[in-house]
Amino acid sequence: MLIREIACRPVGPLERPVLFRPEKPCTVIFDENEAGKTAFVDVLVNLLFRRSSARSRFQSRRFTEFDGCVKIEHGGMEIAFGGSVDLDRRLGLPPQFARLPIVRGSDLAVLWSGDRDRKAPLIDACIQHFASDLRENLDTVIKNIRAEAGLTARRNAWSQGALTGIEGFLNLYRCKDLYLKDLAERERLRRMLQEVEGRLAAVRQELQGARQCLRQLEEERNAALCAAGRMLAGKLSELNRLYRDAGYERCTPEDAGLWAEIDVKLDSLREKKLSLQQEMENCEAELQEIRERLEALNINCRDAEAACRSARSALDTAMEEANRRGRLLSNALGELRNAFSTAQAAGARKEKTGWALLAVPVLAVAAILLFYAGLLLPGGVAAAACIGAAVWSAAVSAACRQAEKEAAERAFRLLRDFGVQPPARMDAAVSAFERYCLEEEERLKKEVAGADRACREAEAYHQRLLNEKAALLQKSEVLQTSRQRARTMLQTCGNELAAAEQVRQELMTRTGKPSRSELEKALQEKAAVEKEMTKIKAQLESCLGPAGEWQERLAGLEKYLERYPSPRSMEDLNRLQGEKEAAEKRLKEEEQELQAERDALQQQIFEASRRLVAAGCEDVGALAGRLAEAEGALKAAIRKALAALWAQRVIEAARGSVEDALLEPLARASQIFRYITGRYDSISYTRRDGDLLFQVTGSGRTYGEEVLSDGTKAQFLLALRLALLERFLGGEKGFLVLDDPLLNSSETRKRRAIEVLLDYARNGWQVIYLTVDAAVPDIFKGYGGDLVALKRVRNLYQPPELRNES
Repeated sequence: MLIREIACRPVGPLERPVLFRPEKPCTVIFDENEAGKTAFVDVLVNLLFRRSSARSRFQSRRFTEFDGCVKIEHGGMEIAFGGSVDLDRRLGLPPQFARLPIVRGSDLAVLWSGDRDRKAPLIDACIQHFASDLRENLDTVIKNIRAEAGLTARRNAWSQGALTGIEGFLNLYRCKDLYLKDLAERERLRRMLQEVEGRLAAVRQELQGARQCLRQLEEERNAALCAAGRMLAGKLSELNRLYRDAGYERCTPEDAGLWAEIDVKLDSLREKKLSLQQEMENCEAELQEIRERLEALNINCRDAEAACRSARSALDTAMEEANRRGRLLSNALGELRNAFSTAQAAGARKEKTGWALLAVPVLAVAAILLFYAGLLLPGGVAAAACIGAAVWSAAVSAACRQAEKEAAERAFRLLRDFGVQPPARMDAAVSAFERYCLEEEERLKKEVAGADRACREAEAYHQRLLNEKAALLQKSEVLQTSRQRARTMLQTCGNELAAAEQVRQELMTRTGKPSRSELEKALQEKAAVEKEMTKIKAQLESCLGPAGEWQERLAGLEKYLERYPSPRSMEDLNRLQGEKEAAEKRLKEEEQELQAERDALQQQIFEASRRLVAAGCEDVGALAGRLAEAEGALKAAIRKALAALWAQRVIEAARGSVEDALLEPLARASQIFRYITGRYDSISYTRRDGDLLFQVTGSGRTYGEEVLSDGTKAQFLLALRLALLERFLGGEKGFLVLDDPLLNSSETRKRRAIEVLLDYARNGWQVIYLTVDAAVPDIFKGYGGDLVALKRVRNLYQPPELRNES
């Protein structure tokens, strides 16, 4: 039974049509989570089984439609499945076979959701399938025998009805030891109660003695308190007398503080007076220096003012000369340009008469030709015109040359007047004079600028002197103000010094001390006396109460002093009183504990007696009579139950021949499981409470399947699945579709399990393994070599060319 083709339209995460045709015995599909591996298994189970079966048996996801086909080769025939019939029904196998060849989503349970935690349905189905000739149902016989004996159908225990008849006897026998224990316990508790009551009486007597001793210590303590009060009162009177005689009441910390402030103030005022005197001397010296500098500045200011007037006069002269010279140059340049214009105009007129000079030869030739032709009149006109043109052009040329000459002479004369060398040409004369004018203008500007700069420098120097003079005058005013302020402050400081000296003299008179150190010494002595007086008062208040009650309290304590004329010290009495109080507290606690223990014992005795009274066994004789009666009834019931169990063993032995059909697959499963784990040797099972429980044995110890780890349980279920598949298919080869069943297995066991799967592939089985574990493809390829084909989910999609053909 091998898969030849899986084809399906897109569904769920599979976004393109699926076409999978196994090329090798072992195919490993490795990809990331949610890539579509479990969806591929959903396609397979929904095409091999009806939709309801796929959902109930494999918890397949409820996609809208599975449109496709799975082709299976079985018994030499190719069978197509499209989701209309279940695989197990089509092949004539029990429905429990459905989950054996396919593992979806790492779920190795061999049954579907309703019975996934039970093994009995699968084993019973295997027995019925493997041993179809032994179909007698022996359960009814066993059930009737057990019911007759009063046993339940599933457990070796009496039924509710049978228990009702013997419940009283069972309870008596069940509680026999408890009743005997209660009798013994009650006697023991009574003895303990007597012991506790004796100890309680002793503790109470000791507690009474401790209280009597505490009363005596309190009286002696009062006597010691009276003696200490008398002594402290005497010390306090002596200290009061010393306080009055030494005059400590006139010495106060306020006077000492005031004296210290006056001394500090006197020192500060003396320093301030010296500082003000020094400040006045400094002001006088600076004022004298300023006066001398002002005299020198006045002389310099007069000289600078004369220099400013001289520079300003020179600047005015330079500017007037520059203006005059500029006007002369401008007039000369205009006259020169007029002469040049006149010369240019004469030359232009001269050039304009050039046509007349050209016409003279022409007219002469024309006159000659006309005369030769005999045309005298036209020839005369032409001759006259020729002569007139010649005369007119000669006169115009002479006038133009004269005008040009006069213009040139006038221009050259101007150049010579200004000291410029006349050039050969008239236009060059104009250019040369323009250059001369520019140079002369630049020279005049420089002279004016120099005079202006000298004027500004003289004025700036004069202004600096004025500013310096103003600053010195301002500084002189500030110094005079400072000198006046210092003189006023010096007078005020002298007044404050006199007042401070007077206050110090008053302090000396009031305190009677010649100096501040003597006053501070007296204050220290006063503080020591007051501290001692405060300490004595505090001791008196702690012993005798408030000050107004001391005498009354001492009078009240006189009787204790008469009774104890030489009392021990307060320290010894307090220590003894503490010890006695601690002893009293300990005895009280012990008394309370013993009282609580006595109450608890009385309650325990009552509880033990209550159970015995309720059972009617207040003593040992009554309990023995009740037990003899219950013994006869229970023996009869036990005989009937033993007979029923013996009959059940006989029937179970007969049924054992039916379950021998499981020995072969269990032996094969044990072999596979031992190879994978390397630890467990055999697999067995027992029936309990209507179900079947598997055990595995290794190193002489047996373990139930419930104590196995998740990884080991997955390896056990995989071995059982493979063995049962072999037995169901007989000699035929089958397919295995496994969705990461070894995810929780260790590296070593995972390798061994993969070796087992590859052995099946070598023997003709078909293995399709889906995984997210990156190490699994390498293990398959390392052990299987060319036997293994590695694919991704995208490799399961139908190629585009085949899709177009379809």
